[in-house]
Amino acid sequence: MPKIFSKINVNKTASPTIKIINQAVILAIVWLLLIIGFLLANYGNQPKLQRYQLEMASHTTGVEKLNLLKNHCGDKVSQTIYDYRNDPNFTIDKACTILTDSTQRQTLQQQSLAQLNNIQTQLKTAWQAQKRSQRQTDLVKNETGIQLGADKLTDRKSWLNLNDNGQLDSIHKLLAINTANFNENTKQNWAISLMAVADGNRGFVYSQLFASQPDIAKTLNQSARDIALIYEANRNQQKAEQADKLLPFFGSITHFGMMTQLFIWSWLAFLLLHLPTILQTSFGKNTLLSHPVSLIGWAMMAWGVVIAVVSHFVILSMQIGVIIACVGLFWLLLCLFSPIKKALAKHTDNRELLASVWTYPLFVGFVVFGLLILFDLSTRSYLPLRYVFLNHFKDVFWCFVFVSLSRPLALLSSFLLKKLIANNVLQVFWANDNFAKKLSYVWLTFLATAFLSLAVVMHNDPAKVSELAKLWLIVFLAVFLAINQRQLISQLFLKSKKMTVLLAFALLLPILALLIAGEKGTILVFLFGFTFLVGVALSNKIFQMGGRGAVIGVLSSTAILLMVMMLLVNLSGFDDRTAERVSSWINPFIATNDQMAILHWFRESVPILGYGFGDIPWCGYQLTGCQGVPMQMQSDYTITSVMAVVGVFPAVAVMAVYFGWLAWIARQQMAFANEQMKSRLLSSGYFLLAWVILLWVVLTVFQALVTISGNLGMLPLTGVTLPFLSYGTSNLWFNTIMLSLALFQPKLMLDKGN
Repeated sequence: MPKIFSKINVNKTASPTIKIINQAVILAIVWLLLIIGFLLANYGNQPKLQRYQLEMASHTTGVEKLNLLKNHCGDKVSQTIYDYRNDPNFTIDKACTILTDSTQRQTLQQQSLAQLNNIQTQLKTAWQAQKRSQRQTDLVKNETGIQLGADKLTDRKSWLNLNDNGQLDSIHKLLAINTANFNENTKQNWAISLMAVADGNRGFVYSQLFASQPDIAKTLNQSARDIALIYEANRNQQKAEQADKLLPFFGSITHFGMMTQLFIWSWLAFLLLHLPTILQTSFGKNTLLSHPVSLIGWAMMAWGVVIAVVSHFVILSMQIGVIIACVGLFWLLLCLFSPIKKALAKHTDNRELLASVWTYPLFVGFVVFGLLILFDLSTRSYLPLRYVFLNHFKDVFWCFVFVSLSRPLALLSSFLLKKLIANNVLQVFWANDNFAKKLSYVWLTFLATAFLSLAVVMHNDPAKVSELAKLWLIVFLAVFLAINQRQLISQLFLKSKKMTVLLAFALLLPILALLIAGEKGTILVFLFGFTFLVGVALSNKIFQMGGRGAVIGVLSSTAILLMVMMLLVNLSGFDDRTAERVSSWINPFIATNDQMAILHWFRESVPILGYGFGDIPWCGYQLTGCQGVPMQMQSDYTITSVMAVVGVFPAVAVMAVYFGWLAWIARQQMAFANEQMKSRLLSSGYFLLAWVILLWVVLTVFQALVTISGNLGMLPLTGVTLPFLSYGTSNLWFNTIMLSLALFQPKLMLDKGN
């Protein structure tokens, strides 16, 4: 072990100052490794990173999308046309009534033609304004002269599919079509199609409306695709500018690079985490400056300054950053000099940072490492993924904000857990006061109805439903376990109907929400986690009877897991998508879905120590296009991406650290929860919070195991992400907030429910 580690004292009894120094040293080492990995990639010398400059150069001033089709015919016109495709009496005016008026139809047709002509004019103007050197940008050539996953784009002309004059041939062909012989129905079809083309609507049913005139349909489709590219380039200009400025390691004085900003964010969050200790050391234990409510003001001031000075061009504007900082200062002054200070003084905060000195540095390491993988994918793989890292970069900023607010978040969460959830659950099942009991019934019914309603509203976004379902399961199962403790088996089913109903309330509602969203991968994670808890309960029961509880519990839990997996695989055969994934799992090289086969090929091609950032052949060695790994690498197949960066065996070591990190967090929460059993049950919201965090760790571990097993072919591909490393806003934010809750716990048990 290096000498530098021997100097790090990770003893729980170390003084707060020593703990801060130890954590700072570990965080510095983590950052050293991340910076070395980024610098070795040598991104600055890779031409393919010019894709953002190219998109900026493809912006066309004076072209704005009009939304003619939506504004005059509504959102459902395409669906209506498709639904009546077999009706011989159907005419287009039934889908868009405004077309029955020949005057209005003519007006709309003229607006569409004017938009097409304006696009051609503006394209020509932009083309003439650009220098020849800007039109001949080379994109993607390595030292051997072979194109590695080329975008097939070399300049503005190829990016926008322009002709030698910088205009669109498809629009020229469209404007040259002779419409003199069109009948009334065809004129209506032509008018609405021109509106769709002017909007860049690639999904409109041109081929259906002009089924008897395939050449016209082809021209309409091509024109719509070409115009959509122009709108997309215009829409992405700001994103391209932001991404391009983040590419350098440092960036500039006015626009810091991605790594520099991440470095500043992580150390600021570190400082805010330890600010209470620093303030208490300087001003005394009872200073209001370190109260969780006051820390909100400190955090707002700090992050407002960072937005205004460092991250104003990506996160929020400079003006908003200044406003946030000023609001934070005002908040802090209220806490110190207004009547609020009396209330804060009565409810002092007696917590300290109990988490291991490794917890926050490893969080930074995993989150930034995951972002670097997304950065490599965005800049060097599929063109549609080019802004994935930029979106994730913004999400990571808010993650550091969440961590810096861990003390007030824990205070608020513990209060809500006790007052709104646990107290109402206890009232429903065990209260003698009928009024209080009915009121709690109403509250829990409202929560259940609102939860399922949100699942229905968000069913098209399974990721958000998944995180919502996790939150429900974790909260109510935590209350169940806090009440039940180690008597899970003895009080279930026939012996305790109340506990059975509570368990069903915790488990069945989130599974129903996931079924509504069609998210079967997360259901698998839930059931695996539940079988683990049953296994733990069995082991405790057998141990109390004098048997080898741990061994029997592990064996029984494993057997239940296998049965659940077999049951899900067999039942999911009725789902075409799942059946396809099962087929790919069993026979990866002959199945219609070849993603598992691609993952096998990719892992086998990885060198012992990985390709390293900047050299990973995401797209395969193709002369054109990008036909390597699946596009879902940024979310579903992150562990395979980790192997590509560092190699298979180092990736195993990284995952061992990952699981050890989670296990240590769980161990601390279990120890705290057991300690609280010496006092009155549920007398503090922090006791419940410990169970919530423990269950979050269990689900996170099983989610990671399901993801890794799917990548390695041990389970069918489920589409479940790898927490902290994978792409996804809701997934990253949810897990970061849960981690932040684990950083602080009370020193003593509070009898007042604070």
